[in-house]
Amino acid sequence: MEFKFAMNQVVKDVISGFQGVILARVEYATGCKHYGIAPQSVNKDGKISEWEYLDESRLMAVGTDVKLNGKQGKDPYGPCENPPQW
Repeated sequence: MEFKFAMNQVVKDVISGFQGVILARVEYATGCKHYGIAPQSVNKDGKISEWEYLDESRLMAVGTDVKLNGKQGKDPYGPCENPPQW
């Protein structure tokens, strides 16, 4: 089975309104697909908020892909020899 959303795509949770960039995808043996979504901004305290892992059925695409900076391996999504330096 294929994933509905691409890595680095901006999505929004239709239930909570949470919006962010897909940085991880997980498919379970039961067929459920979840996405690790990082927020695009800091919280009210100026800190980076935690990622949210949400089911594919809750998401809708709202933007274009986000381009990540840093040196990456042959495959743009990893693995990298060393962690990217941003």
